[in-house]
Amino acid sequence: AKRRRVRKGTHSCWECKRRKVRCMFASATDAVCITCQRRSTKCISQELPEEPSQVEDSAGRIIRVEALLSQLVEKADHSAARDGAQSTSDEGRRPRPAAPTPVDSEHTPFMSLNELSPVGTTTQTSTPTPARTSTSDAGKYEKVSQALLAAYPSREDIAIILRMGNGTTTFCHQVNVKSRSQLRREGFDEEAKLAEMPSPHTHPVLLAKRMLMFASHLLRISPHEHVHGLSEPHRVIMERLADTAINLVTKSEELLGTMESLECVLLEGFYHLDCGNIRRAWLAFRRAMGAAQLMGIHRPCSPPVAVIESSTNIDPQFMWFQIVYMDRFLSVMLGLPQGDYDVILGSDDTTTASDEPSDRLERLHAVISARILERNQLGKSQRAIDLTRDIDKELLEVAESLPPKYWEPPNFAGLEKDSPEAYWESMRIKDQIFHYTLLNQLHLPFLLCPGGEHKTEYSRVTGVNASREILTRFVAFRTFNPVTACCRLADFLALVAGMTLILAHLDSHRRHKGMANILAHQRLADRATVEKALEKMEVSSKLNLDMLAARCARLLQHLLQVEVHAAQGQDQSTHNVRRNESNHEDDVNALLITIPYFGNISISHEGIKRVETLVTSPSH
Repeated sequence: AKRRRVRKGTHSCWECKRRKVRCMFASATDAVCITCQRRSTKCISQELPEEPSQVEDSAGRIIRVEALLSQLVEKADHSAARDGAQSTSDEGRRPRPAAPTPVDSEHTPFMSLNELSPVGTTTQTSTPTPARTSTSDAGKYEKVSQALLAAYPSREDIAIILRMGNGTTTFCHQVNVKSRSQLRREGFDEEAKLAEMPSPHTHPVLLAKRMLMFASHLLRISPHEHVHGLSEPHRVIMERLADTAINLVTKSEELLGTMESLECVLLEGFYHLDCGNIRRAWLAFRRAMGAAQLMGIHRPCSPPVAVIESSTNIDPQFMWFQIVYMDRFLSVMLGLPQGDYDVILGSDDTTTASDEPSDRLERLHAVISARILERNQLGKSQRAIDLTRDIDKELLEVAESLPPKYWEPPNFAGLEKDSPEAYWESMRIKDQIFHYTLLNQLHLPFLLCPGGEHKTEYSRVTGVNASREILTRFVAFRTFNPVTACCRLADFLALVAGMTLILAHLDSHRRHKGMANILAHQRLADRATVEKALEKMEVSSKLNLDMLAARCARLLQHLLQVEVHAAQGQDQSTHNVRRNESNHEDDVNALLITIPYFGNISISHEGIKRVETLVTSPSH
C-alpha cells in the first residue's frame, strides 16, 4: 500500500503520534525522544514506515481484551442459568476447593472469591476451581512454609504431644468451628493427620492451623508439669508455635481469603482467650470479621468460599455466626462497640428442629448481646429502662425454650478429665455461665444506680441471683479440672459475678442502714461462695502461671476486705466526687474500678462513689 505523505513540519515519532503526546527530545543530538526513552520503545520518525509488529501488537491487545470480556459474559450467563436450575441443599453450602491439585502451595486472593458467582445467587457450586497463583507467589509462600517448619516440633515431640492429648486435641478445636449438631451427627475427626510431618511444599495456612492446634493443646498442660521425652519444655514449644503462626500467617493479609485461613484467625482468638488475653482475643475476632466480610460469607446467600483442601468440611455460615457471637459477647464484657449490627443470626429461618439446644441458645445469645450493646448506648433514659425490661423478658423466654434438664447443676461425677463426655458437660456449663452473665450485664448499670428503690430493686435482686448461679458453676468446673485452660474466660466472668455480688451487699449496707437488710441472711453464704471462687482462681493462677486469674484473685480479695468494713456499720454515703477532691490512691481500703457504659467508681468502707476521671491501666 502507498504510504501517506507526511505533513510538512511534522517531527513526532510513531509512538508519540499513537499516544497523542508531544514528541520532545532532551537535546538536539538525541536520536530517541523522551517518551520512547521512558517506555523503552523504538523511536521511529513518521518519515519512515512504521514497523508492522507495533500495529499488530495494538490490534492484538484489543482482540484479546474483547475475547476476555466475551468469556466473562458467557461464564456469568452459564453460572446464572445453572444456579437457577439447582435447588438449595446442605451440600450447596459447603465451601468449594480452591486447589484440587496435590500441590499445597497455591493461594486464592480475595478478589478471586466472588468472580465465579453473581451477587445474590442462592446456591453454590461445589466444582473444584484451581487457585491462580504466579510462580513468584508460590516461591514466596514456600519461604513462609520453610520459616514455619523451622519452628515446628520434631516427629518424636509430635507423637508425645498427641499421646498426652488422649484424643482431645482436635475435639477442643472442632467445638469452636462446627455446630454441636454437626459434631453429634458426624463425630470428631481423627488425629492421624496431625501426626504426619508436613513437607516444605505444604501451604503455610495449613501449617499454621496445625501449629495453633498444638499450641492450644499444650496450653492445657500445667507449666509446672515435666513432660518426659520432649526435646525442650512444652511451654517453650507452645509459645514458639503460636507466635510464629500468628506473626507469619494469621496477621498476613496476603494469606487470607480461604476457609482455612479464617479458621486460623479463629484459632488465634480462642488461643488468646485461653491465655487470658481477652483484649487480644477481641482484636483477633474483629480481624476475622473483616476477612469474612471480604470473603462474602456475611451475606445470607453467600458466594462459594474457596478452600485449600478439598476435605475441609466447615459450614461458612456457622463460621460467620461464631465470629459475630464472640465479637458481641466480648464487646459486652469490655465495653466496646460491636462490629456487625445484623440480627438475622437468631431468626427462625436460621435454626431447625434438628439443632442442638445449645445451638439455639448460642444464636439467641448473639441477638441478645447485640440488644444489650444497643441499650448501653442509651444511658439512663426511659428508653433504656424499657429496653432493659424487654431484653429481660427475652432472656426468660430463651431459658424456657430449652428442656428443663439442660439447666441442671453441673454433674462431673464419674467423668474422666479431658474425655469427650467431660468436654460436652463443660460446654453445657459454659452456655449456662454465658446466659447468666448476659443477665448480669443487663442489670448491672441499674444495680449501681442511686435511683429510687422501686425502680432498681428488681435489677439488684436479678443481678445478685445471676451472680450466684455463675459462681456456683465456676466453682464446680474448676474443682473438676483446675489445670485446663479450656474456658479460661470463665475466670474473668466469675470475677465480674463476684464483684457484682459484693457490690450488691455494699450497696445494701448503705440503703438499709437502720432498717432490715433484705440480703443480710444471704451475706455469709455469698461471702463463702466468693471466697471459694477466689480460692479456685488462686489455684489456677499458680498452676497455670495465669496473670488473669491472679489479677482476678487480688481484686476479689480487696473487695471482700472493703465489704467487711462496710458491714461493721460505718458511715456510708454515695455521691459524686472528683479525683482531686479525694485522695483515693492513698487509701488502702479503696478500690478504683471502671465499669463499661456506667463509668468509674471508687469502692471503700464509705460506700460506692462515682469518680469523674480515672486513669486505668491496660488489662486482659
